[in-house]
Amino acid sequence: MSDPEAQGEPQKNLKCDRCQYELRSLPIDAACPECGLPIRISIRRHEEIFAPKKNLPRLKLTLMFLLVATLTGSPALVGFAIMDWLNPRIMSANIGLEEIPGLYNPIVWLLLAGSLSPLFTILSVPRELSLHRYRKRMVLLLVLLGGGGSALAFHANPFDPYSFEMIVGFTLSALACAIGLATASGYIGAAVPQWKHMGSAQQTASPMIGVILVIGALRPLSGLATPYSPLFLGMKVALIGSEFLLVIGTCYLLTNRLWLAWRLIQALREPQAP
Repeated sequence: MSDPEAQGEPQKNLKCDRCQYELRSLPIDAACPECGLPIRISIRRHEEIFAPKKNLPRLKLTLMFLLVATLTGSPALVGFAIMDWLNPRIMSANIGLEEIPGLYNPIVWLLLAGSLSPLFTILSVPRELSLHRYRKRMVLLLVLLGGGGSALAFHANPFDPYSFEMIVGFTLSALACAIGLATASGYIGAAVPQWKHMGSAQQTASPMIGVILVIGALRPLSGLATPYSPLFLGMKVALIGSEFLLVIGTCYLLTNRLWLAWRLIQALREPQAP
């Protein structure tokens, strides 16, 4: 396909991105006679939307996978944040199962689903549109963090909240959830440029990673401190604050991603021929 920007060719079957004025036969360096928008801008936005036209069915499937990843990863992160409150209630509902590993713990299953479901989004993006150089590395990272962390969590004794498996397993799985959600969004941004222009779709995993690491470190440390000492109270305040931030951030991410994905699915509907 010829490159009109390089050759300065007159435009064919192109409408102004702002006012939909027909730009047929106008040179690329001109502006829209109706609203004055440079034709180069209309060409760039037109190509962002319609260049991957043959991949639209695949991209829609990718967006559906992102919705699934968001709907599983967000509850998993909330479950990790409120685990101190939720775990005793899970244990009291499972009296007599002390000898069984954490297979009955719903938080573990949520973390496993939330950490691995972004893989479907990453792997479903067409190779020619994705960040394929890093695909294998990211898949390996999520499998190691999510699968390894969940394996530890499955074998953790929920009646011992300060065991190595409990602390490390749940923290690794939560990290995999946060990294997976951000990476899945990044792959969609590489495949569909409009996604990157939708404001908070550019969110990164760094803030969530920081909060998860703080929670993972403070939980065992607060258990070792002398009860009701200044150090204990300070750790508890920091821990509760971090858990609250993680819940609020996750709820915002869930609402925001659902709205953005719905908008983009609407934008990727098959366009009518001009």
